[in-house]
Amino acid sequence: MVISENIIPCGIKLIFFDFDDTLFVHYAAHRFGDDDEVMRAILSEEAILPGSGYRVYENLGIANPLMKRFVEEDAKNIDKLCITWVADSIMVPAKKQWLDKYYPGLISDVIGTSSPERKMQTMQLIAESRKLRPSECLIIDDRYDTVAQAIEAGYRGMTTVEVMTRKYYQDIIKSAPKKEKEPLP
Repeated sequence: MVISENIIPCGIKLIFFDFDDTLFVHYAAHRFGDDDEVMRAILSEEAILPGSGYRVYENLGIANPLMKRFVEEDAKNIDKLCITWVADSIMVPAKKQWLDKYYPGLISDVIGTSSPERKMQTMQLIAESRKLRPSECLIIDDRYDTVAQAIEAGYRGMTTVEVMTRKYYQDIIKSAPKKEKEPLP
């Protein structure tokens, strides 16, 4: 079986990344956290030291190491946005600060949506404003229904698990011992 070294489909000019469980992985204990509690913690951090709200996320999880390498290596020459569902706009600046720290210079902006379902309309508006066809945009999300909805609308889509699996296998292939060609008889 031959596995392509290119993870990103040809012709992609813009990648939309989900935040939660894609770029950011929650610790198991915080998988289904209370958004009001998170927002209170962000506001408390910001009251103590402006620009420090991102530290709340440091207590909730970590940067996804395979996704970070994918962003750095495979998607380095493609514009990247984070499109995330947020319970309140308070969360957007803190997520942006966190991304700036853990994905420095790699994700150009964070766009918050009012619901996971609203991601698709927001993605369409952004693509249209940049004069991009749906087939030139890729969405990477942990939710299969979001990816399926994007594909149905003509966008390219990959689940977080698919990207991570392909990145992991790419590493295995690169580190595997090379077979020498046997001489022909």
